[in-house]
Amino acid sequence: MVMYMKSLIPVIQQCQSPKILVIGDIILDYYHFGTVTRISPEAPIPVIHIQQKRYQLGGAAAVAVSLQTLGAQVTLAGVIGEDYTGAIVKKRLHEKDITSLLITENNRPTTTKTRFIANHHHLLRADEEITDELPEPSEQAFINTLIDVIPSFDLLLLSDYRKGALSLATIKAITTTSAKHDIPIICDPKRLNLTDYTGVTLLTPNRKEAAYASGIELTTPKTWKTAGKTIIESTGCPVVLITLDKDGIFAYFRNGQSIHAKTVSREVVDVTGAGDTLAAALSLILAGKPFNENTVSEAMHIANAACAVSIQHIGVYAVTREDIINSLHEI
Repeated sequence: MVMYMKSLIPVIQQCQSPKILVIGDIILDYYHFGTVTRISPEAPIPVIHIQQKRYQLGGAAAVAVSLQTLGAQVTLAGVIGEDYTGAIVKKRLHEKDITSLLITENNRPTTTKTRFIANHHHLLRADEEITDELPEPSEQAFINTLIDVIPSFDLLLLSDYRKGALSLATIKAITTTSAKHDIPIICDPKRLNLTDYTGVTLLTPNRKEAAYASGIELTTPKTWKTAGKTIIESTGCPVVLITLDKDGIFAYFRNGQSIHAKTVSREVVDVTGAGDTLAAALSLILAGKPFNENTVSEAMHIANAACAVSIQHIGVYAVTREDIINSLHEI
């Protein structure tokens, strides 16, 4: 295994700059960092003394930033509100030099997650959002935009957080258009019914999502295989890749083959954004390649090394190629 991990270093070093379209729910993460030294006299809750505030792009936008940092040519498509936080999203995307195709909704806030953190502990998260699907005119405008641009990309990455950007009609338009042009799709799903993503190339459900979709509790390698087979049979997707937290990543293929990549042991500081890092690393390595056992195995192990770096940072951390190479050396 040590030799195999070291053999992946040239894979990440020699990886080109693929054109990747990230489509999904854009989120703005708003962090408040401080310290707690007392309990409020008004209620039995901690009083946090704010010392620092920070905005970070989250959701599909975080995936786009991760891909950009890894050297891909990225375009982000999604929805924001016509509000202050929406303006921050556009400003941050411009600063990152990420091309964006944004639908702006007047009566819809930009999805914002506000977190309060003291001494590396999360105290509270407050969400501002509307998760309804877009009004029909906006949905159709979004679909038309996607149909026009999809043919120019090497790979599509769907980052679904169930915030309304990826309706069933939108997903269907994406998969139909990509099939016409033989463009693969990687999908990080949040819908409970994974058949809604029929037509994508690789699905990445977590343990809970895979268990719900298959009706099988994922407790052993045998149940992982059974769940993977069930999901592939119901969705028709060529590959399902199940993230299993402490048990690593498991991939099952339509031909019955499977791969298991064990978790890389690291101190966990914050798991926020680990899924986005995984999706970005998989997309970078697999763009322009066939989704077979060899390429998916390489992508899985590289993504595992990337996540090992990500979880050692508070908030969404954009992992670099150098970070991954160092992580592979350590492994």
